[in-house]
Amino acid sequence: MDQLSAKGYILPSPCCSTPGFPTSQSAPPPCDANSTQWTLPAVELRGNARPVHTKEEGCPLGGGVINPRPLPRSAPRSKFEEMNDSTPEGLTHHVWRMAVEQDTTVIVINSGNHERIGIRHRGSQTLYLSDMIDLTKPGYGKLHVGILISAVDDALDRYRALHEKNPATRSGKRPRPTASPEKVELRRSKRQKMNLLLEQSRNISTLSQQDHKVLWREVAQRSLLLLRFGGLCSSVPTCCLRRGKPLSLLVQDPIDEVSNILDEAYQASEYVLLTLDWENSSGKTGQVYTGHLQLMLPSGRKLLRNVVAKIAHYKAAQERVRHEYQVYQRLWSHKVKRIPEIYGLFEDVDNLATVLVMERAAFTFRQRDPITEENNGLLQEIQPSERLACMAIVKEIHEAGVVHRDLRAENLVVAQDGKPMFIDFDRAILDPREETKSLEIRSLSDLLVGKKFRRL
Repeated sequence: MDQLSAKGYILPSPCCSTPGFPTSQSAPPPCDANSTQWTLPAVELRGNARPVHTKEEGCPLGGGVINPRPLPRSAPRSKFEEMNDSTPEGLTHHVWRMAVEQDTTVIVINSGNHERIGIRHRGSQTLYLSDMIDLTKPGYGKLHVGILISAVDDALDRYRALHEKNPATRSGKRPRPTASPEKVELRRSKRQKMNLLLEQSRNISTLSQQDHKVLWREVAQRSLLLLRFGGLCSSVPTCCLRRGKPLSLLVQDPIDEVSNILDEAYQASEYVLLTLDWENSSGKTGQVYTGHLQLMLPSGRKLLRNVVAKIAHYKAAQERVRHEYQVYQRLWSHKVKRIPEIYGLFEDVDNLATVLVMERAAFTFRQRDPITEENNGLLQEIQPSERLACMAIVKEIHEAGVVHRDLRAENLVVAQDGKPMFIDFDRAILDPREETKSLEIRSLSDLLVGKKFRRL
């Protein structure tokens, strides 16, 4: 923290842009307050040039001034590295980014018993830092009261300046001009769009057996997945390419691994559209979202299917998802039936996020039998037919050379046909010993009869 005012750092540019593509601002750039409780060095802007201030020139705050200066970098860093960068450059990046996102002027950087006060100057894209403040000395409370009052005065002054500069932003009712039906449709709020997408996903009817075969075969033959977050109303979907051979028992001739080269253009009948509704859970494997898969046939018909998508962003989680897909490949090659249908493993072409798309079950055993003080988390509502079905499934999985290693109420589900099914094979092992298989059978048996069980 003591190094923050010692040198310059990379800071975001004042405006974001796409090279080669003209853009226009949707909102006026933020302005600085006309009068403040603090004094900053005079800044003279010339075009896009940014002034360089050093600690030796002096600063009324007593600290240093940080300006954007490009630093050479051998290779681009990943998003995870940028988020967990604890160097002075990384901390300054994070502080500046948060201030820009929230459009704040005053920044407090705390580290135990020491603090620095930062002032963001928008016009020069400069961050001014104070000297180190010792929190154990008297007067700390008065200092923060003054900071809060100054921050409120700054916000009010900038609010008045913005409204004087842009009269259209002032409050007041004006008659709304009559708009065409097309414009009215475009003005629907994000909330309305989200509700419409969620309602559509809930109303997806069960496919007929013939349509199900068609969807299964068509999905297996398409390499491009367009991923869209319905709750965020993203107008531009994320492009994902298939990785690995599709799992399809309905295709008579095995499908080779599809090309991972992105073509220049795709027709609607050449890709799969995945719309995610909301995050269902998260864990070591990544985030799990529910949504629906939309497939456009060459004839113009649309087929919809409720699905679940696992999205892994970091390397460890991506390895777990890829391993889970390999386990499903083993199970499908041995024709194990009571596992979810896997529509493919895909990777985002931009940040290499891994997406595993699979069938959505009706509910889990835990949702049907939630944890209470009476049952202490043990299952109580398992039918004898479900016990027999689950024991048959685990034996079939073992015959395929797989041990699940994570059999619990959350990973035992009831499929859309009302029969039990096993999910989440990211912790599974291949070609296990017979002793491991026996331990898992005993553990599952104890789980299904409502006893305490031991996870492998």
